[in-house]
Amino acid sequence: MRGGGLIWFLAAIAIGLFGTWYFWHGGVASLFLVLLSAFIMVQGAVTLWFGPKRFKVIRTCHPEHPVAGDKVAVTLTVSFSGGMAPIWLYVEDELALSAAGVLLINRSGDQVGKISFFGQRKEYSGTYYIEEVSRGIYKDKEVRLTWGDSFGWFRRTQYVKTEGVMVVYPFPLNTFPPALDGQGSVEGEAGTMPHRSHMNASPAPGRLRKYEAGDPLRQIHWKYSAKQGTLLTRIAEELGNFPRLLLLSTHVGDYADGASVVGRTELLSSENFELAVSAAASWLQRETLRLGESYFSHSGMDRMVSLYGEQNFSNILEVLAELDLSSSLSAADMLKREWAGLSAGGSCLTLITGQLTADLSSIVPPLVEAGGSLDIWCTCEPHPNESNRKLEAWLRERGVAIVYLSSSTAMHRSKEGAGYVIA
Repeated sequence: MRGGGLIWFLAAIAIGLFGTWYFWHGGVASLFLVLLSAFIMVQGAVTLWFGPKRFKVIRTCHPEHPVAGDKVAVTLTVSFSGGMAPIWLYVEDELALSAAGVLLINRSGDQVGKISFFGQRKEYSGTYYIEEVSRGIYKDKEVRLTWGDSFGWFRRTQYVKTEGVMVVYPFPLNTFPPALDGQGSVEGEAGTMPHRSHMNASPAPGRLRKYEAGDPLRQIHWKYSAKQGTLLTRIAEELGNFPRLLLLSTHVGDYADGASVVGRTELLSSENFELAVSAAASWLQRETLRLGESYFSHSGMDRMVSLYGEQNFSNILEVLAELDLSSSLSAADMLKREWAGLSAGGSCLTLITGQLTADLSSIVPPLVEAGGSLDIWCTCEPHPNESNRKLEAWLRERGVAIVYLSSSTAMHRSKEGAGYVIA
């Protein structure tokens, strides 16, 4: 009840005052006020005491598998049992407060997640829209139901839990980063990025040959070239479907862009991280189309998750859907943890992070010298300092692809058909 016992206390005072006035002075007007006050109080009591006892709410969302930024239609179906049907019913969905972010008023001027029903019926059904839904997993969200008397003075509120979960996946990239082949860059078409030719990093000398003019730099085995004193290239016939690994940093320090304005650093870090999560989702989606086994891990995971074809794809998407920045392992620490078992087995590693930090800059060179295959995708703007440019040039000379993603790489919000195929 709005105001709890206060409204009843005020109603009783009103009846007492009007009754005293009537018995003191009499008159038709005084009697009318007494009867009107009594009627309002009685009908309010009847509405609350004999109103609905139990409610059931069913929430359905369209599309069923939304992507961040999609417009989602949420339909609420409310039914009740026991008691009389309410004269009016006001519904507030907690889901809208979580999924709509700051956009709590849609383009038509209506408040998101709030629906009003009038007239007595056994079942109520209404739809509201979330213009740009936020990435996340939304479950155990309650619906607040309020009903009352015809005057709106006496109200009762009940919170109803709903079943089901709404998973909002990261929005996909519009285009993949360019595939570098040592001779230049070639951009893949939207939604598809040609796989780069990764070589087996096995130390077996039989897999190597002398460098020939025109061989891509990324095929050079730098470690054995240094030992032999001449450039050695991995044999193209030894190419195969070697395991691929994706590492995603969720460490908050990897996404700080150095902005000095208070609050702007957190905002940009969040935007850069959203882009990184989208890049990871697109990378994983691409991997479902190829033969071979792939693995995924992020800073907060203690083990890698296998992705073979479409197996576990939806599960990993759900992991990405609920990711947040944290103080977990940095990109450099993750790379140190995972690299030992990868460089010698021919695995191809893609690291998605915010920027080339000092720790990352110190650990990447020795790992590259060991003969591993590495791509680094950054979502922050590159640092203009000279040391950073030299490091990038050194890494690129040794076949490391360093790609700076931008917001233009993300799928346009209004593009229809954007999303994932979930079996």
